Amino acid sequence: MKEKNYEIYVLPHSHIDTCWYWDYPKAKTYSRKVLENALNLLKEDLNYTFCQDQVTVLKAFWEELDDENRRLLKAFIKEGRFEVVGGMYVQPEIAEPGGECLIRQILVGRRWMREVLGADSVCGWNIDTFGHCGQIPQILAKSGMKYYVFARGVPPELQGQRSEFWFQAPDGTKVLTHWMSAAYGCREHNVKEVLRKAVDHASGDKVLIPWGEDVYVPDEDSKRIEEIVRQAAEELGIVIKSVTLTTPSRFFQLLGRENGLPTYSADFNLPLAFGDLRGTFSNRTELK
Repeated sequence: MKEKNYEIYVLPHSHIDTCWYWDYPKAKTYSRKVLENALNLLKEDLNYTFCQDQVTVLKAFWEELDDENRRLLKAFIKEGRFEVVGGMYVQPEIAEPGGECLIRQILVGRRWMREVLGADSVCGWNIDTFGHCGQIPQILAKSGMKYYVFARGVPPELQGQRSEFWFQAPDGTKVLTHWMSAAYGCREHNVKEVLRKAVDHASGDKVLIPWGEDVYVPDEDSKRIEEIVRQAAEELGIVIKSVTLTTPSRFFQLLGRENGLPTYSADFNLPLAFGDLRGTFSNRTELK
């Protein structure tokens, strides 16, 4: 049997908790530094891409930009190299709050992203929430969103699933979905582990891996990221055809040309176990 020749797609991002181990003023400082570096890389490197969620993060950066950098950011968004993801004001709890509060998050979030940044946020992005209720596809699709990306929440009995699939709500609504099978953190120190899991769970020869972590300040250009990924693939014995930086929507558009993706209809909720912190939505209630 001939070994697959994989196309690796790398997704630069930064996960920023608006309030967790710090307060919002500190989160705003982190947000500005992260997005300042991302914007500089977008200016210098035509192959670089980046995505970011949450109005609380984006607004902190936008308010500090001069007119020229605001123009450039909007140009990168229009070009598709900077994708505004999530569509929500702040990354929420998903498994426990009522549906109306999630819909209002999207109502406020997408409106700000559209009116201020000129961005039509079409990709749901909840990579650090502790579970995903089965009606998420319905809420997203009926709010004008097409895709969903998540990391936590797949129970052990479903660990053999594909990372790309149609997530179906009880009413039959579907959104094209990617599950980050090795979680959302990937840098040089753990890229081999992430790449191995991503290849094992991929639905075909197109493999998506994240590039970032908590409060990741971007400091590698596309050439350096490609070098790291190619070296990891060589050491793992994985044959790759290409390494391309991407955004979620660009990757999903490629998948949309393929048939045969599985459909899953389930609550993606871990049993109470290590790493499951459901209930923390009660903290910082003014935001969540």
